[in-house]
Amino acid sequence: MKCKWLAIAFIGIFSTQAEATVIYGDGALHTISGVVIDDILLDHGSDLNVEGFAFIQPIAGAPAIVQDNTSPPVGPSTINLSGNATVMGEIIYRRWFDDNSTVTIGDNALIVGQGEYISGSGRGAVSGMRRAEVSGNARLLGAHNAVDGGSAIDNRSSGALFVSVSGGEINGGQTGGDGISGRFDIVNIDMTGGVIQGGTGGNEGGHGIGVPDTTIGTISGGEIIGGNGGQAGGHALLSNADYDLNITGGEFQGGNGGVTGGDALRLNSLDFGTATISGGSFDAGVGLFDDGWLLYLTGFNGIVDITGGMFGYENIGNGFGIFNSHVNVYGWDLSIADDLLTGFLMDGSWIETPVSLTLASLPSVLGTISLFNTPHPPSSSVPEPSTLLLMAAGLAGLGIAKRKRIS
Repeated sequence: MKCKWLAIAFIGIFSTQAEATVIYGDGALHTISGVVIDDILLDHGSDLNVEGFAFIQPIAGAPAIVQDNTSPPVGPSTINLSGNATVMGEIIYRRWFDDNSTVTIGDNALIVGQGEYISGSGRGAVSGMRRAEVSGNARLLGAHNAVDGGSAIDNRSSGALFVSVSGGEINGGQTGGDGISGRFDIVNIDMTGGVIQGGTGGNEGGHGIGVPDTTIGTISGGEIIGGNGGQAGGHALLSNADYDLNITGGEFQGGNGGVTGGDALRLNSLDFGTATISGGSFDAGVGLFDDGWLLYLTGFNGIVDITGGMFGYENIGNGFGIFNSHVNVYGWDLSIADDLLTGFLMDGSWIETPVSLTLASLPSVLGTISLFNTPHPPSSSVPEPSTLLLMAAGLAGLGIAKRKRIS
């Protein structure tokens, strides 16, 4: 890889600066640490650092930073925000020729999507890139829009999207934008911390992570929250066409709705679906007429293995909905009676949740569940059920406090 020389672009504060696109098209690395009242165009593989107290504000409704590589391919283009940098407008990759093109947002950096991408659809915070990394106390906000809020991180193009989240907040815009949207293709997620939340919707709340295609990855920490909606709450995580997930931690909360609540996990498989859940907490959204599900599975060849985690400690909702898919549950004293699953999981967590294997509207769509009991608890330190109830009450109190903080 050739070394790029560094060009420093310090833009002072000029309130009367004329509006004209700032173009970096020399293939170099440029740095902005002042104020730019313009939009910025990156071309020919140029890179950009936005750092310190930098502030970028384009004309109303325009994208703030546009990466627009021309042909032939010239390698990856990286945009890095750090310090207290603020971008008021979308960062968008219009064309790309390298799967390593990356936007990184860390420290206290802020990106606020503004304006419309197309009529009725708000801009995202960052869109069209191949890779996004969010850390520290960074914040990404999709644009608010009366019809369709922008997603904070939006695939918006054909090609896989890789997202790494270790901190910060990723929020979909009102009305109903997703935190992360895989609009056209696969999303690979690696999450160890931070918050991903769908925007509030007039009709349906946005999803924390909404992927019409395949979702792949590992989630070990952080919070994923569906947005609240006037009719229906958004799902914490929606994967609509296959999945391959390893969940070892984190919190999944369906959004609340005026009619129906959102689901913690809603997974559909067209060709394959595999998920392993060994930790984390899962709660359904609250609806006036019907709550959401802790786990809602549909499609073909979907298999979910559950060895740990806390299910429904704040709101159990409709429990598990397993339709034309299969779930394996591992623990001890596990049993199903009157469609209620009870027992201990391998991590010592108590599980007590309704299980539905058929839908009234599709009685021929039958799911299955298998229970695998160990002869004895793997540890003598497992709490008694009465202790678990006290722990659950404490967790519920913490959850209420956390909701207040998030809202």
